[in-house]
Amino acid sequence: MDLQQTIAPVMEALRVVYDQATSPEARQSAQSYLLQVQCSDLAWDLGWMCLKQSDQVPIQYFGAQSIQIKVSRDFAKIPVDQYDAIRAALLDGVLWTCQAHAARSVMKKLCFAVVIFALHTAPTHWPRMVPSLLELFQQRYAQSSIDVQLALLHALLELLRSLPEEFGRASSLSASQRTQLQQELVDAIPAVLAFLCDLLDHAAAEIQIAALQTLASWIQFGIPITNLVPILNKAIILARNDATFEAALAVLGDVVSHSSNARFEDTLCNGLVPFMVELAPVVAEAIAEEDEDKVDTLARFVTSLTEAFPTWIVKHLDQLQVARVLLPMLLEIIAFPGFPGAEQDVSEIPFHTFFMIQETLSDPGQIIADLGVTGNGGAVRPAMSTNSSTDSLVMLDQDDDEDDLPPLVQLPPAIEAAAHALFTELVARIVRKVEWADDADWTTWSKDRRERWAQFRRAAADTFLVAYYVLRHRMLEWVLQELSATPPANWKRVEALLFCIRVH
Repeated sequence: MDLQQTIAPVMEALRVVYDQATSPEARQSAQSYLLQVQCSDLAWDLGWMCLKQSDQVPIQYFGAQSIQIKVSRDFAKIPVDQYDAIRAALLDGVLWTCQAHAARSVMKKLCFAVVIFALHTAPTHWPRMVPSLLELFQQRYAQSSIDVQLALLHALLELLRSLPEEFGRASSLSASQRTQLQQELVDAIPAVLAFLCDLLDHAAAEIQIAALQTLASWIQFGIPITNLVPILNKAIILARNDATFEAALAVLGDVVSHSSNARFEDTLCNGLVPFMVELAPVVAEAIAEEDEDKVDTLARFVTSLTEAFPTWIVKHLDQLQVARVLLPMLLEIIAFPGFPGAEQDVSEIPFHTFFMIQETLSDPGQIIADLGVTGNGGAVRPAMSTNSSTDSLVMLDQDDDEDDLPPLVQLPPAIEAAAHALFTELVARIVRKVEWADDADWTTWSKDRRERWAQFRRAAADTFLVAYYVLRHRMLEWVLQELSATPPANWKRVEALLFCIRVH
C-alpha cells in the first residue's frame, strides 16, 4: 500500500464518516477501512501528513489518532535507537498544535501518545522526564504570544494530568518498570506542585480549572499530605468562584480523603468547616431549584469531611457552626424534593455520616480523653443488638460495670443535648421521605424505579436503627407523640411512623 495512493481513499472515507446523510452501512464500511489503515505500516507517516497538511479538524484528528494508535499498539516494534527521534517528533507535534491553534481534541490525542511513550521509556531512555517537559514548555512559553501561551499551558497540563492517571492504569509494565517509573513521578512531585500552585493564581479561569484537575490527578497518585496543606487556602478561594467551584471542591475532597489525613484532623477541619458553613446558602438555593447535580456535588464534598473526621464533629457538636449549620445542611439534603431512588438519588448520601457519628458517640473514649471529661458515677446501659433469626430489635441487660455506662451520659451535657436534637430531627426528616407515593404516581413508576425506592426504604430502616442507638426511649416517645397527633385517615404518615420503629 503506497502512501500517496492511500491519501485520497482516506479523505473520502473521512468524508463519508462525518457526512450526516451517510447510511449506517456506508459509515460502518468507511470506519472499518480507516481502522485498517491505522493498523498498517503506513499509519505513522500518514498520521503526520494528515495532521500537518490539512486545516480540517476531522482529518487532523484522524492523523493524531493514527499516531497515538501506532505508539500504543506497536511500541514493541520501535527500535531502541529511534526512541530519541520519536520522542522529539511527538513533542514537536504537540507544540505544533499549540502554535497552529489546532482543535483541543487533536492536541489531547497527541498528548496521550506522548504519555504512552513516556510510560514505556522513562526513566531508562527518558531521564528526568517530567522536569524536561516543564523546561521545554516553559522555554517555548517565554517565546510565544498570549494566545499560544494559553494553548501551551493547556497542553502541558494535559500531559501532567494524564501521566499519573495512565501510570495507574498501565497493566503491561513489568514490576521493575513500574517501580522505576513510580520513583520518577515521586521525584517530580515538588516541581509539579510548585508549577500547579503558581497556575492557581492565573488570570484565566480555564487554566485554573485545568490546574485543579491536574492537581487532583497527582493527589490521587500520592502527593504527601504535608505538601497539600499549604494549598488549602488557594483551593478554598477558587471554590468561592462559580467558574472554578466544582474543580476546587474535587481537590478539597481529595485532600480530605487522603490516606494520611488523620495527622491533620484539626488543620483540615478548622480550615474547611467554616468554608462549608459558607456553602449553606448555596445548598439551600440548589435544593430550592431542585438542581440535583449541584446538590450531589455539595453533599459528597461535605460528607467527605464528616465521614473522615466523625470524632472531630462529635467533639464540636455543641458549637454553632456544626450544630446549627453544617449538620442541618445534611438534613436539608435528605429532605431534597422527590421520592428517593425513584425520582432522585441525593437523599441517601448523608446517611453514612450519621452512622459514623453514632459509632463515635457509642464509643466516646477518645472524645472523653480529649475533652477531659470523667464518668457519671454509675448507670445501667441497655445495649442493643439485632436478633439474627427474627431481624427484630432485642434489648440486652448489662452489668453495672463502668465500661457499660451509657455513652451519651459520659459526655458533656451540651454535646448530649445536641446529639439528641440532631438525631430526633434526622428521624423526622427520614419519616417524611419514606412515605409512600400516591397511587397515581406509583402506577407510572417502572419496575426499576420501584426497586430503587425499596432500596432507599431499606437504607432508611438501617438509619432509623442508627438513630435508636442514640435516642433509645426518646425515639419511641417521639413516634408515639407523632402518632397521637396524626389523623388515622393519613395512612401514609401512620405507616411511615410505624416503619421507623419496626426496622427491617
